Amino acid sequence: TIIFTGCSNSTQHVGIKKESISFDEKIFTVDTPFDLEIISDVSNIEIFIWDENSVKFEMIKRIKRVYNSEEDIKKEYEKFKIITKQKEDKIYFKNEYVGSKINPLDQSLDLKIYMPRKAKSVKISLELGKIVIQDDLKCDINANLNMANMEIKNMEGLINFEGDMSNIKILGGTLYNGSKININMGNIDVKFKYQEGGNYEFITKTGNIDLYLSENSKINLDAEGYVQKNEFEKGNFPTKVRVKTDMGRICINKYS
Repeated sequence: TIIFTGCSNSTQHVGIKKESISFDEKIFTVDTPFDLEIISDVSNIEIFIWDENSVKFEMIKRIKRVYNSEEDIKKEYEKFKIITKQKEDKIYFKNEYVGSKINPLDQSLDLKIYMPRKAKSVKISLELGKIVIQDDLKCDINANLNMANMEIKNMEGLINFEGDMSNIKILGGTLYNGSKININMGNIDVKFKYQEGGNYEFITKTGNIDLYLSENSKINLDAEGYVQKNEFEKGNFPTKVRVKTDMGRICINKYS
């Protein structure tokens, strides 16, 4: 157990924490394929697909404090520094809480993003929280997470995922050649179709790896670590899948 101590001249409030919320939204019109970039410190992010030619950000700021005067809460809301902008074919969103972060979960942002299918890429950097992509996404995904988890319902594209203490789950779709998932501590759970002749990499230093591939798949598996189950025959096939865990187990499963 690590205990951090320090001194502060801030006023101490004693009592039961209460949550206050503030809602805001921002909409950008998009007529051509676009790139989306999201940077946040503490957020719960959901991404949805819709039929509008626009990207909408719905933001709920959440503050948990033992004091709740309107003046105090207003000051806390102002400490959320949110930047949204559009430049040519790129849409950019950044959120950071610039006040005290003794407990990061006492100030967080719920972010819902509604976007059309014409996205070229989605890039996400998140310190703490979770990301859920609720609808089918056909574009490349680049994610860099610290203490955050990611779930993708269905995707078609290249994924490049880097995580420190993170779990990632992909429930279905087609991953393009060159897709990589690399985690320091966390589990990898991916069901996917591959591009014939492609190269794929799934690595976690501490965690389990569960891959699910079609029962007719023919892959050249390069596994480092404890392989608990591999339901596919070995062979020198053109599609290469590298899996590695230093502490955990590996399961390569068939689905019909």
